[in-house]
Amino acid sequence: MFKQSLKIFKEKFYYFILLDGLFFILLFMFLIYSRTKIRGYLELIQQYIPQLNAIQGLLQDSTELTNLQQADLLLSTINTLIKEALIFSYIIIPLVVFIILILLQGLNYRLIFEDKLNKIFNLKFFSKFAIVTLPFYIILVL
Repeated sequence: MFKQSLKIFKEKFYYFILLDGLFFILLFMFLIYSRTKIRGYLELIQQYIPQLNAIQGLLQDSTELTNLQQADLLLSTINTLIKEALIFSYIIIPLVVFIILILLQGLNYRLIFEDKLNKIFNLKFFSKFAIVTLPFYIILVL
């Protein structure tokens, strides 16, 4: 068993290196993109700080209906930005990382068991691989 595994590894060594390298490069590029996107959200939210301070002063002076409406409009705008940032951070980033993991690491495992390269892209295998990998990924992310 060990000799057979070693033989497969030696035969397909460059494929494994290529796929693992591609995994790390894609992951690195996506995480850099994510960082800049979240930074953009934070900069947008920071732009509203002077307006929040102005509305705070207006509300301390008087609680007229127009001041309350302005505060409500500003807070709803900020709330929308915060929701978008949270959806991106808690749903989009883990989902994209999981998809990258499934595609490239699934290809690695598929290469081990298939001799013909045209049989490597099998949707049934990738769905089974995703189902098996998902619980471990959820534990890792939490």
